[in-house]
Amino acid sequence: MSKQPARPCLVRVAGTLALVCTAVVLSAKVRIDVLHDPEFDFRPLKTFAWHPDGAGEVKVLVKYGGDPVKLRERFEPVINRWLSRSCPRRA
Repeated sequence: MSKQPARPCLVRVAGTLALVCTAVVLSAKVRIDVLHDPEFDFRPLKTFAWHPDGAGEVKVLVKYGGDPVKLRERFEPVINRWLSRSCPRRA
């Protein structure tokens, strides 16, 4: 007596799962309403602003035993120099 393969059952389960996933995705619609004021003047707005208290603390993800103090000393001047040169041009 030979065993029948379980493929038809597997195909039915996979098909049902695909239909259920499609139904969930299609039913989970997000509605976004935007209130637009055509009279609003965007010219005085800036793209960024420095924090009034100065630069904040940069959090560093340390991997493989790196020293966060050394990483900060190494990269903070580079980042601050780049920001001071690049950001005023965009404002």
